[in-house]
Amino acid sequence: GDMNDNIKKVLDIFRGISDVPRCSKNEDAVGGWILDYAAGKGFEGRRDSAGNVLISVPPSKGAETASAVILQGHMDMVCEKNPGSPHDFEKDPIKFIFDGDVLKADGTTLGADNGIAMALALAIAEDPTAIHPALELLFTTDEETGLNGASGLAEGLLKGKVLINIDSETEGVFTIGCAGGRHAVMTVKPETEAVTADMSAVSVKVSGLRGGHSGMDIDKGRGNANKIMAELLHSLKGTDIKFSALYGGTAHNAIPRDATAVLLVGRALAAKVSEQLLSAAENIKSRFLKSEPGLSILLTSDAAAPAETAVTSEVTSRIIDLVYETANGVYARDDETGTVQTSDNIATIRLAREGFSMLVSMRSSSASKLEELTSELKGVSEQNGALFTTSGGYPPWEPDWDSELLRIARKTYSDIFSVEPRVKVIHAGLECGIIGGKYPGLEMISLGPDIRNPHSPDELIIIPSIGKVYHLLKALLAAYAK
Repeated sequence: GDMNDNIKKVLDIFRGISDVPRCSKNEDAVGGWILDYAAGKGFEGRRDSAGNVLISVPPSKGAETASAVILQGHMDMVCEKNPGSPHDFEKDPIKFIFDGDVLKADGTTLGADNGIAMALALAIAEDPTAIHPALELLFTTDEETGLNGASGLAEGLLKGKVLINIDSETEGVFTIGCAGGRHAVMTVKPETEAVTADMSAVSVKVSGLRGGHSGMDIDKGRGNANKIMAELLHSLKGTDIKFSALYGGTAHNAIPRDATAVLLVGRALAAKVSEQLLSAAENIKSRFLKSEPGLSILLTSDAAAPAETAVTSEVTSRIIDLVYETANGVYARDDETGTVQTSDNIATIRLAREGFSMLVSMRSSSASKLEELTSELKGVSEQNGALFTTSGGYPPWEPDWDSELLRIARKTYSDIFSVEPRVKVIHAGLECGIIGGKYPGLEMISLGPDIRNPHSPDELIIIPSIGKVYHLLKALLAAYAK
């Protein structure tokens, strides 16, 4: 019936969006696709200087005097794939796999986060049976690497006083607040020396971790590959080892699944180093037996040293201590709700010609707690001779429990589905905090269909939930069309 037709329409549009490569910072093509699609339906569209797309949809008959409502989502997706996947995110369409009520991709992220928001908004805009006020469909760029499109959004562009963000991942839950955050970068200047003939290489690879979202999944006891690597290497304290390579993690908002180190050691020490690492690996694996059954720690030795230069053992030791001593995970919980209030994620570690750098992504719904965590990280950084800088701050979105929008959304939901929706504040960055800062007085809510494992190649969407969200959005807009 109607429900299935609506789902089919949304998935058809999502299919079109998913044919266009749209990793973060590469949204030009998808922005063009959206503008063309909208123009084909007779809607006006424009792009601002940050690349954000705004589509204006006229009100339905009889709703001309009602105030406009903004439907908002982001254009970019996190581009992650399984090792061995041939997918090229620069040019290949996402391959859909339908499995009963589930849609997933073939070895890559699906991009339902947040392509499905654009598909839902466009489907409703062109639905001749939908009764709605004027709509402003706002699709932002570069959300996943730091909410950058929203940060670059011009003031005075939007006329609506109500914003529905469609970037939540549990149907039946309304989000009305979220954590703010900032990034910290610690850098260590390199000191290198020539590799001598008596050195051999030992490489260490940590992989097979579950990863996940650095906000929503931070309290699930998952392993952080960078932290595990630091613990492994810290077990060699007092041994003369030198880095030839070190890297781990992919993005500020993903819990790292892989990390690799190549150590150079005197040939006489190689066996002892391997032995110590194996013993540390056993300890770590037994600790993660339940939470990380796929954890793999692989050691390989190579008599021939692979590099021309190595990082001095003094600097190597400082880098290991820095990563080892830096807090990671849940830092503080909310006294009221017991949910995570403040956390951090050791997101990426990289050794390059310019030196070593570590990116730590912090989140908190409390400004003072965020300051406290920042100064703690700064202290650890300085103790280990690293330069500490912070950037990329974005404000928390403070919940308004008494908003008219929340009241209408709650009532609409329980009228349709005969159950009460859940309302919550989440430990992740949503664009509402930033957009709300530019448009004071804007009432906002975030909702969405059931998406599991976003930001990982296991991402999937539960298809029937798309129909429920469509039904809800249509009813909400009708309530605002009076």
